[in-house]
Amino acid sequence: MKNFIKATLCSFLLLLSLHSNAALITGANYGGANLIPANGDILTGTFTNVGNFKILSGRTVYIQAGSVLTIYANNVEIDGVLDGNGAGHAGGGVTSSYGSDGITGDGTGGGQGGFFGACVHGTGGGGGAHGGNGGNSSKHTLVTPSSAAAGGTAYGNSSTLSSIFMGSGGGSAPRHCLGSTYGDPPGTGGNGGGAVYIVASTVSISGTITVNGTSGGNGVSNTFAGAAGGGGAGGGINIDATSGSITGTLSANGGNGGNAGVSSNLPTSNRYSQSGGGGGGGRIKLSSGICIASAVITAAGGARGTGEENATINSTAGSTGTISGGFTTCGPEINVTGNSVSIADGDLTPDPADHTDFGSVTAGVTRTFTIENTGVSSLTISSIVSSNATEFTVSGAPASVAAGSSATFVVTFNPASLGSNRTGTITINSNDADEAAYDFGVLAFGIPTVPSSSLTNQTAAYSVRKVNSNYAGN
Repeated sequence: MKNFIKATLCSFLLLLSLHSNAALITGANYGGANLIPANGDILTGTFTNVGNFKILSGRTVYIQAGSVLTIYANNVEIDGVLDGNGAGHAGGGVTSSYGSDGITGDGTGGGQGGFFGACVHGTGGGGGAHGGNGGNSSKHTLVTPSSAAAGGTAYGNSSTLSSIFMGSGGGSAPRHCLGSTYGDPPGTGGNGGGAVYIVASTVSISGTITVNGTSGGNGVSNTFAGAAGGGGAGGGINIDATSGSITGTLSANGGNGGNAGVSSNLPTSNRYSQSGGGGGGGRIKLSSGICIASAVITAAGGARGTGEENATINSTAGSTGTISGGFTTCGPEINVTGNSVSIADGDLTPDPADHTDFGSVTAGVTRTFTIENTGVSSLTISSIVSSNATEFTVSGAPASVAAGSSATFVVTFNPASLGSNRTGTITINSNDADEAAYDFGVLAFGIPTVPSSSLTNQTAAYSVRKVNSNYAGN
């Protein structure tokens, strides 16, 4: 816990120093107002009833170390960067005593602190865990006890969206007994990645959310080189949205294990420096309303440290974390309307409201239909076909419809015979994933074209009849 408090304070002060104009924004009930942080701002706590949460392109907003960032918003748009790297549980620090074991990282899956051996012999630190196990350190044959420092054990789950955790810290290396010329200070453990939980009606992420663990500290190179720390585990990203798309980057990778220092002025056989284990990958959970397109989503384990000297057991990488949920792959999404009314795919019951039922009409009457692309990539129209092309003729078919756009085509009715219902089916063939052949029925009743002179005579006759009728009624 002491590691955690110290690391959290140091991280906060570092962020403020790097961004002198940055503001620390604490969670609150926004009452429908928007939350649009400035570049360098730091977010902490729980934000509720947010209208629009936006991180604009070119801006980087940080998650304060030590707590889960939670946002409840109507709409979320992240075009910039939400950075929670190293904002999770703290890695093991430098022990205050010479000749002692390293310090285990904070968190449920903290990597084990490195073991002290015979004065200058020691293991590296174990990697922290979260969605994947942390990697073990390397060890030299002279180290007692005989085992390497263990990586942490994975925790949490890959199914419950409301269950979210930060990544655990890696363990630090042991401290040599003879002071600064003997591999001191030892490598510290890497911090775990932070965590963000987003609940929204719609999301659009073209930027980056990153909650990676940080790498373990490298061992010092001198007479008796120092051992290295374990990497921190990846954090958590949970996004629960009714709809939306992700075309950017989500990253919850474990930090790399630290590299062993290089001993100097010693025979090769007397060198003892050891490396740290890699941090485990984190957890990313996305709800079923979200689709992804060209997105980079990773929860990889951190690489093992290298450079160990005369090791009998090499360090290991962290295990891969989890990426889960009912999300789908984004693409084009077709919708067709007539008279501004949506026409369902497969609707073979024509309706005057959507203009699929033309009504009682003369030859040459047209109806215009609109193809909408509500997806995130271009909709390619390969053809629009009429099953009764003699009477229902298609014209003006578009070749493609851009994402978020629409285009129209026309169906012209020319009955082969009059006085009866004429039918057909219009089929739109496209690259829509689940509605590649979007079809609907059309219907019209053909009536003869009445010459205007006849229509005038009929109207006059009707007027006479109407007058006589009125007269007879008096």
